[in-house]
Amino acid sequence: MPFREHTAINALLHLWGERCGDRDIPDRADFDPTSIAPSLLPHFVLADIVDGGVRLRFRLLGTAIVNRFGFDPTGKYLDETFSDRMVRYMMSLAQEAIAMRRPAFSKAVMAPSDGSDPIVTARIYMPLTHAARKDVGPRDVAMILAVHDFGPPWRGGAPLIPVLADGDARELVRTIV
Repeated sequence: MPFREHTAINALLHLWGERCGDRDIPDRADFDPTSIAPSLLPHFVLADIVDGGVRLRFRLLGTAIVNRFGFDPTGKYLDETFSDRMVRYMMSLAQEAIAMRRPAFSKAVMAPSDGSDPIVTARIYMPLTHAARKDVGPRDVAMILAVHDFGPPWRGGAPLIPVLADGDARELVRTIV
């Protein structure tokens, strides 16, 4: 598996699978943050799927995510927060998880918008239903539960680095779990 070394991703993926029970995907109610291991919460993202699956709105972000972003985008839409290229990348991952009703994993090299050295990031987007929402059906994918692991600086060599602009990412691996 391409995400074996990512402890938080593995742990939340395992929890997602446990919470499925006899369903193909779990519900938002299965993920009360108080029932999540404290070590996972800093890497945790919960986002509403809105406008028929073409937008994400951040509902909850862990402290590691907020610290890496340098701001708290809770309540904001993905497309209000990041560059168009980054939004296309992240939405394509979310839309794949929605369409397949399975977690979608990606590892990428990202050039942070603060001008720091490119870093390797890993993320997994896991679909959730949300029975309490009245604007979607009870089996519709209504939310994305994600874990982001902002890893070490990129050491993969020069050919990749020049194609990255601030706030941009180059995907290395993508897989449906």
